[in-house]
Amino acid sequence: MRRYLVGFLLSALWLLATEGGNGWGWAQEFSADQLTIRGTFKQEDSIYFRPDRWRVEAKGGPFPEIIIVRLDKKAVWKLLPQERRYIEMPLRPEDLPVPERIPGEIERKVVGQEQIEGYLCDKLLIRYTYGGAEGEASEMYLWVSPELKAPLRTEAPDLDWKTELRNIRVGPQRDDLFEVPPGYDRFEPPAGPMSTFVR
Repeated sequence: MRRYLVGFLLSALWLLATEGGNGWGWAQEFSADQLTIRGTFKQEDSIYFRPDRWRVEAKGGPFPEIIIVRLDKKAVWKLLPQERRYIEMPLRPEDLPVPERIPGEIERKVVGQEQIEGYLCDKLLIRYTYGGAEGEASEMYLWVSPELKAPLRTEAPDLDWKTELRNIRVGPQRDDLFEVPPGYDRFEPPAGPMSTFVR
């Protein structure tokens, strides 16, 4: 589930950063804490963001991991700090939805404004379907800061989960945050269930 939620947030950032017709443009550089809640499950991560790259550090769990997304290299790196190894994967179209739409999107509109972490946000409602045009309809909400040009909260009521950025710190991010650290060995995961797990 963590893989899905992290992927969803990154997709939302990509979607908003590349949106061509709404005037948001590229997001500013910043770091923040991300809280993900699904039912009674809670996960805290750290996020470091630049327009063409970002890093997510999972804080909880027995096996910490770091995800680095590099749009400029069209690559995703999953770092395993305990093992000092990493997996490199190509950036696939299904990892990041095409600009201006998410998969299955049928409607998008601004439904209000709210303050989050001191930033005035536009609240967007997005309706979409699973499994093509005849699939089950669902919806999600994004709270987008025009100042930061990024989503600060995402909620999917039907899935009983939400993510929210907290303790947002705007400013330049270090180059080394978005590189594989020295001394890490690259490895290829085995085919089968493990390959599904790493993505």
